[in-house]
Amino acid sequence: MKCLLIFVIVVIALVNPSCDKKCKEVTYNGYLPEMNKYFGMYVPDNWWKYKNQDSTKIDSIYISDFVENPLGILITSCTEFPMQNFTLNSNYLFNSLPPITGYYHSSETCCLNFYGLGNNQIGFQAQMNENTDSHPVSIVPPSEELIPEIVLNGNTFYNVLYFEHGEAKVFFAPNVGLVRYITNQDTFSIFNYQVQ
Repeated sequence: MKCLLIFVIVVIALVNPSCDKKCKEVTYNGYLPEMNKYFGMYVPDNWWKYKNQDSTKIDSIYISDFVENPLGILITSCTEFPMQNFTLNSNYLFNSLPPITGYYHSSETCCLNFYGLGNNQIGFQAQMNENTDSHPVSIVPPSEELIPEIVLNGNTFYNVLYFEHGEAKVFFAPNVGLVRYITNQDTFSIFNYQVQ
């Protein structure tokens, strides 16, 4: 009986809102503008179309299972930060091993953002810390390059970030997103897209 009484007291303490820590002020750590420029467009209703080098394969990428702000406010630190989780649908990206899941979020720590894509075998994560003097966006583990200009299917893109991590070889352009990706079988380049 004594154990039951202790159990009831613990349960009441856990569910009683008066026991929760209250935040007088909530700090908001949002998306960094430079990071958002490369990775902020992976939301519903946006899409991208790609073709391989000899135009024998077409791929389209679109977003599903989009969830925004699954974390909400972290009461322990009185910090709120945005977070997006989604499924990226593609026939060939990462050798078409579904599901390709993605995330884009800020963090509890000021001025740090993360973006990642991957499946069970292939993937990458990019991060940006506004407080660094080096290149603003970096890959984990490090392997990235800034390409000043690239022409793909008659379209010119500037300041393209190239990331390589194992089999993941991806190119991101500002305000467009993924413009080229290389699989172990082929290279796909963007030829049409809609980013709102």
